[in-house]
Amino acid sequence: AAWRRYRYFLVEETRAGRPGDPSARGLDLAAMRQAAAYLVGSHDFRNFCRADIPAVTNFRRAIKDLTIHRVGDEEDDEGVGEESEDDAAARAPRGPADPPPPPRLRLPAGLVPPGQEGVVIQLTGAAFLWHQVRYIVAVLAMVGRGQEDPRVVKALLDTGPGGAFPSKPQYAMAPDRPLLFCGAGFCGGGGDLAWRRGGGGGAGGEYSSALAGVRELLREHTAGALLLAAVAAQLEEEETCAGGAPGSHHPSSAPPPPKRARHRPLAARPRDPPLEVRLAAKGLTLAAGEPSRPVTAGVDGMEIGGL
Repeated sequence: AAWRRYRYFLVEETRAGRPGDPSARGLDLAAMRQAAAYLVGSHDFRNFCRADIPAVTNFRRAIKDLTIHRVGDEEDDEGVGEESEDDAAARAPRGPADPPPPPRLRLPAGLVPPGQEGVVIQLTGAAFLWHQVRYIVAVLAMVGRGQEDPRVVKALLDTGPGGAFPSKPQYAMAPDRPLLFCGAGFCGGGGDLAWRRGGGGGAGGEYSSALAGVRELLREHTAGALLLAAVAAQLEEEETCAGGAPGSHHPSSAPPPPKRARHRPLAARPRDPPLEVRLAAKGLTLAAGEPSRPVTAGVDGMEIGGL
């Protein structure tokens, strides 16, 4: 593949505020886009992956574009899925084998429950390291929550001798379920390959069958979301009663809600052993420059071998 594209779907609780009030939003998209701009281009992404040693000795990869959008935000002049000025800055120059601009993604805001917001992170590259997308999302989410400064991404890419992060700080990657592999491009000897699509959109066609299956899954997940929303509403009502509201049939001394774990800055966290040391233990050295061998993407963009 000449390029691969992923989407990641974040759902965050919003802060208290009136509907439509920007202060009620949970993630700072401007800060996340500022951080994303550092990621675009060719970099050493050792601090944004799980090092698959000894299979991988070169951790330089190129991200072609990275866009971040809020689901169903009608106040956004660019709309859901369109490229904003910040996203345009977070886009590398395109060549003949580069992907087309990210497609417009239309998702109704009604899919996201009240008190929460949905954010779509879309990124494209020629190849990705093991879990690279999920580690990138994890750091961008920290920036969006105000836990890290956008410039932490620039620091994490500073991996050279005497750099800010010559080895990876220990942090958890984002969950795997919201990650979607949504596209790829292939080039032949004369440029982009021409694809012939079968099945059409008629009755019994492959697309109709696939779409029917996806819609059935969507109905099942919607039913589950309604069930959980009903349970949450009931628990909120019970919590109000437990707090001593009128008509309460419960003790007024309800236990306090669990506290969210305090964020530890990435710069203050323990570091993994340097890649150079881990590779040397296998009799290998860290490769420099752009990867020269073709690769095949596996789960979560993991390289599973050359062609």
